Amino acid sequence: MPDCEQLVEDFIQERCVLEENASCRVSEAFQAFLAYAPEVEMNSAQFSKLLYRLYPQIQQTRCKDARKYKGLRLADLAPDNPS
Repeated sequence: MPDCEQLVEDFIQERCVLEENASCRVSEAFQAFLAYAPEVEMNSAQFSKLLYRLYPQIQQTRCKDARKYKGLRLADLAPDNPS
């Protein structure tokens, strides 16, 4: 069984940015995590619980009908496209 805690830490360090005013949808972060670590068998609630324990500065907020993480955003990993 993979070390889920270590995979979440690696995902945050490699694919996310921790910023006080940042935010991203819970569903987007979780889908990005599943793409990063497809071998992990974890649901969104388990991912969130680990995330809050490892990074207590991240909070959950609601915006209309979406749950969001406050203090976290996905890094822009797309290569620069010259115009």
